[in-house]
Amino acid sequence: MLLAELKAKHDDVVESVKKKQAEDIASLRGVNVDLVLSRNDYIVALCQSARDAVLVSEDLKDLEDENYALKEEMADKYVEGFAFAVEQMKNVFPDVDSTLLAELDFMKKIERGRLVSR
Repeated sequence: MLLAELKAKHDDVVESVKKKQAEDIASLRGVNVDLVLSRNDYIVALCQSARDAVLVSEDLKDLEDENYALKEEMADKYVEGFAFAVEQMKNVFPDVDSTLLAELDFMKKIERGRLVSR
């Protein structure tokens, strides 16, 4: 009888350990699934961030190109405006010496009453 009682206790303990192991394995599988899902979310977020960075970089390049084009356009308009002002001077003051008008240049500055290069 003692042997049968010990065997029954042993079987109960073995069954209890098996049940505990099954619960632990199920719990670890749940943790593993959570970790995989979390990793996948981070991968997706990283890919989206990289794509967004490329798009922002392309937008920035487009804006820089547009800014450069606008600067060029403004410089051209300035030069055209200066040339137009010189032509007006020639028409308004036809007797002015053409060599003096030839000295006019938008890149020069006035220093002590004379035109000098910058």
